[in-house]
Amino acid sequence: MNFCPNCGAKLKGEKKQTKAETSGLSRPAITAIGATFVFSIIVILLILSSNRKNLKTKIFLSSQKQTQSQSEMLANHPDMEKMRHIQEIKDQLTADPGNIDLMVHLANNYFDIGRFDLAAVYYKKAIDHNLNQPEVFIDLGVSYFNLSKLDSALIYVNKALKFAPNHQLGLFNKGVIQYNMRQFDEAIATWDKLIKVHPESQEAITAKQFILEAKKMLNK
Repeated sequence: MNFCPNCGAKLKGEKKQTKAETSGLSRPAITAIGATFVFSIIVILLILSSNRKNLKTKIFLSSQKQTQSQSEMLANHPDMEKMRHIQEIKDQLTADPGNIDLMVHLANNYFDIGRFDLAAVYYKKAIDHNLNQPEVFIDLGVSYFNLSKLDSALIYVNKALKFAPNHQLGLFNKGVIQYNMRQFDEAIATWDKLIKVHPESQEAITAKQFILEAKKMLNK
């Protein structure tokens, strides 16, 4: 993977994309990482949490074939079938307002069309109903990341790591958020832990490259 240290960075919007289709998140703090790096790595990997793995291929192919503006346009114009499905879930949730699975399902579908604001609402509802799945906390954190609410993003990824301290994507995502907050020493420490506990993972391989960029920022 080639980095562009001198490029300005413009993010889509944490899966993913939207967990996939990319929102229009602007991240001026990432001066050491180019748009291609941000889009293909943070959009693909940060935004993926383990209950959303099925989007990885779709997101990767999208990032290769489309420009950021094209991806944002797709996110802003979800297909009718997806919207029909979302309405069905909403109707089911109206009839069964305490159904946590429906809350998460609805949040995932909003995430998929780039509506991170609404995804965050329903992930939060599920958590407020005492759902303790670390993946949902990560998805909420990534939603906040895509809304440029980095403090909230870090809070919820940290909560996920309280349930699962060695969570692979939790550690990876935490490092990315810390990097974007210019907490470079903290990001390096987080990624070092990821590499130690999951040395063969794709996230660990990518984290090694991230660490090099973080160290460059520290030396500026």
